[in-house]
Amino acid sequence: MVFLFFRKFNPSQIKIRCGEHNLADEEEERISYQERALKSISIHPLYIDGENDPKLYNDVAIVHTEEAFDLTTGNVNTICLPDSVNQDNFSENDCHTMGWGTFNDTEPVTNIQNYMKQVILNRVDNEECGTILKEREETTNNFVLHSSFICAGRGGLDKDGNPNDVCKGDGGGPLVCQQQGDPEKYVTL
Repeated sequence: MVFLFFRKFNPSQIKIRCGEHNLADEEEERISYQERALKSISIHPLYIDGENDPKLYNDVAIVHTEEAFDLTTGNVNTICLPDSVNQDNFSENDCHTMGWGTFNDTEPVTNIQNYMKQVILNRVDNEECGTILKEREETTNNFVLHSSFICAGRGGLDKDGNPNDVCKGDGGGPLVCQQQGDPEKYVTL
């Protein structure tokens, strides 16, 4: 829903913040966040916009800022894009996602957490993911998962023995996986 979000605003109304960890108290941050003005947005050229029925295919954008971020602070850095979008290029067992979402389904998304959380998840094959989604009550029988989607889930267990998963409101957030054959390189998907 990247484009659906961004098209609601004029670029001059949007600020990009990097390095934020604690949303509750700016005084408690070990290293200050950085904020930059938005210059422009590049939407994926194959994004399919369904005004009344958004398909969200290729739902990704690159934001360009007026000023570069300082990468020497220790809490802001870059991540590589993959060499190829072939799913065989990414680890199945070493993917990370993060966000400030809520812990349970009954909380409104507006009750986000103060601290960013991270969870390690396994990447799920697109075909298997489509099958899993079809089994859900809210999914119709003719549902077909588009090939531009990458799924992750079935992580390990948390300290209480519950399966790891993203928090409510974090779905569609950044997914970072180890690139196959290079244990030192992680890419964003």
